[in-house]
Amino acid sequence: MKPKYSDVNKSPPWRRTYEYRGIKYDIARNITWFVLEYPEETKSIAKLANKVSEDVEFLYKDTAHAWNDEQTDKQNFNEMVSYAKIDIDWFLDRSLEELAERRAESELDFRRTEDAIKELRSGL
Repeated sequence: MKPKYSDVNKSPPWRRTYEYRGIKYDIARNITWFVLEYPEETKSIAKLANKVSEDVEFLYKDTAHAWNDEQTDKQNFNEMVSYAKIDIDWFLDRSLEELAERRAESELDFRRTEDAIKELRSGL
């Protein structure tokens, strides 16, 4: 189902599941803001995504921020849709590359640490 603001039931609480590129996500509305979350069937994907990057809260955002105060409900809803697409695109298109970069950085750090320990031992 393609997300549309007209889907939103005007009286909170409200929640609906959508799908983008084969990955499901939820948009919920409480009394004052919208929340992007992953449904139970996407939990394993979210766990993988969050392991790849500690900076990512995969499919978890909300509009409970000062910068959202002046936005309309429609703008807030569309912002959650945009964040869902950004997260899913990142996971499907960039997560493996980012994981490889982290592995290379970890291996380099490991080698430097190993060399420092060897140097320290040789001086004892």
